[in-house]
Amino acid sequence: AKPIIDLAVVLPAENFSALLGPALTALGRVGYRYVGVRGGVFLEKGPAPIRTHAAQIHPSDSFILSDILRFRGHLREDVRLRTDYLALKRALAQQFQSHRMLYALYKAHWI
Repeated sequence: AKPIIDLAVVLPAENFSALLGPALTALGRVGYRYVGVRGGVFLEKGPAPIRTHAAQIHPSDSFILSDILRFRGHLREDVRLRTDYLALKRALAQQFQSHRMLYALYKAHWI
């Protein structure tokens, strides 16, 4: 529904804290802005108020990362799920045009 490129950045769990600062700095150099913690450490890129890219940074042992990758795998394998998810995202984008958080909440509930 929205043309946003989503990225997951995975850092080794054993030294995640030490690597996070340099990762944030490197992503900042290429235009990513720190937003906060939303599942993982969340950053976005694009001219305000339009976001063209989103990145989440996770430790390699993250349960949330496992869920994201599992859902991606299901979308790749199941045409009906992919079609239903696309229809949902389009409907939510239409209904919550100026309420990104409500869009995300309803989408996450469906997932």
